[in-house]
Amino acid sequence: MNDVLDSDLDDLSPVDDDSKESMEALRAGDLTVLSQHHTKSNGSHSFILAHDRSVTWGVPGEPQLVAITVARDLRQSTFTFETSHHATASFAQNWLAKRGCPLERIALRGGEYIEPADDLTVQVEQQIQKSGTRHEALDTYTSDYDPSEAWTLVIDSQATQAPVRLYYEEWNHDAGTYTTSTSLRPGWTSAANRCPSLRSTATTTVLSSGPASPASLSPGQPVPLRHRRPVSTRPARQRRFRSSARSRGGGCEPRPLHLRRAP
Repeated sequence: MNDVLDSDLDDLSPVDDDSKESMEALRAGDLTVLSQHHTKSNGSHSFILAHDRSVTWGVPGEPQLVAITVARDLRQSTFTFETSHHATASFAQNWLAKRGCPLERIALRGGEYIEPADDLTVQVEQQIQKSGTRHEALDTYTSDYDPSEAWTLVIDSQATQAPVRLYYEEWNHDAGTYTTSTSLRPGWTSAANRCPSLRSTATTTVLSSGPASPASLSPGQPVPLRHRRPVSTRPARQRRFRSSARSRGGGCEPRPLHLRRAP
């Protein structure tokens, strides 16, 4: 696995301000590339899935994965640069697939990657990856310590009833496996209460007590949206507290959740 980001943009200029800002918002030294695909025709397009280490030193709970697309116009000597942050790889892969990347080229399987714990995990991941524009993300949360888990709350545009779903991913690094599920468990309510970013959005209502509480739902049943609230207006991710926060880890660089831990 080549985990170094090389956008190959020498002698090229950003086509617009958005591309310039997106590129400058990332620092190659903070990124560990998990998977990447480059088209063969003069390398005109690149699709990259990476872990951003700087996020672990910033605002708690922010998504640590970044999906990157680069489109090069070699005749005009310009490039378009787009990024999108995600809590789990399957949603990042979905974003890349919508922009033309073959899913098999950015799969996280074998080698250093931890493995799905069961067939249900594989099934749920594939549903997300191939869902196109079906899901609109409301909010996410990532915890890279005990417990190692991530949530993505979405609205399913194709659901006629109960359109809100909560996708949950948990990593077991001792076993070298992870699980992905849409089933609800009572523990999710208490876990959500630990997460300020989730409390700031529709999750508070969706996971509230009452007839639609997680404890009363059967596994796999989507969460009813009892009271519609707007998508989170939380500010875009910013690189805050980096220098001061690094000191709390004793200089130890965080390792992506999707990679195996050293024995």
